[in-house]
Amino acid sequence: MTTLDQIITSAAIMGLAVSVVISYLKVNKLWARRHIKEVAESISVAAALLSLITTVPFLVKFVIIDHDFVAAGKFILSLAVFFVFFLVGIGLWVRRDEKLGWWKMLRSALATERGELSYLVRSFARPREAPAILRILRLVSMVDREMDERESEMLESVAMPWGISPDDVRVDGGETSADIDTVRDAFNEYLAMKPPASQAEKVFDLVKFMVHADRKVTEEERLILEEVGAVVRVYLSEGANPPDVYEVLLVPQNEQQLQKMRDEVADASLEDRAGGQAVVAGSYYSEPFARAICLRYRQKQFFCTVEHLTSGGERIQLSG
Repeated sequence: MTTLDQIITSAAIMGLAVSVVISYLKVNKLWARRHIKEVAESISVAAALLSLITTVPFLVKFVIIDHDFVAAGKFILSLAVFFVFFLVGIGLWVRRDEKLGWWKMLRSALATERGELSYLVRSFARPREAPAILRILRLVSMVDREMDERESEMLESVAMPWGISPDDVRVDGGETSADIDTVRDAFNEYLAMKPPASQAEKVFDLVKFMVHADRKVTEEERLILEEVGAVVRVYLSEGANPPDVYEVLLVPQNEQQLQKMRDEVADASLEDRAGGQAVVAGSYYSEPFARAICLRYRQKQFFCTVEHLTSGGERIQLSG
């Protein structure tokens, strides 16, 4: 054996020794948590099984054909680590109410993994609703008239994986604040795109996270959570349970005031209501939200009232 061969062999043996340490550290960290269900579910059983299967031919080659026992030792270590990961992954040590055999544990783990197989791919995909989602979040962050650093970081953490700069998210007029009705309209525009139900739920979760990001919740933000939460529930129910609705009505006192109302409300037209005619300024699922909108019209010197339309079709005039 030449000097070079001796050096290479010594380096390989040293590498094998280091591999023993690395394998121990990997298994030791996992071994202490082998009974935890969430840890077991975080391991890909399919990957561990494939690793076991593909490692065996190499081990046979190095032992029988090449007689390279150092390389064989490295693959034996790999087999041992993969086997431990496999056993933990199928939940061998997880406490259960009923005792399962190896085959049932393996089938259960693979079935769970099959359902999650495309999760990573989906997480990288940019949904077509991405701009609408980011616009909602930016508007929510602007309701309290200041963009907190934590709100900015959250917006960026959602936008960047989709390849969108938060600065490119459209906000009409480049305003630095947002109205609660604007947020609600933006959410309705998003739902008009017919996103999957699971996505709509997650977007509402993002709205909640954004509201709480700066660790303070204003009254306007509470109104948004209540109204948008109701909007999402109605969307998810697909009309199965018609909700109560609160209509904001503007009652013109003269023709001049009616014209001003038409300037304020898109597609404003007079509709018959008990006791006269009124312009429907908006329909909402939350009474506090409807009252807040009504108050804003009153501040503009309009006569405004809220009418409760029950799911049974009954109309109730609300006082105040």
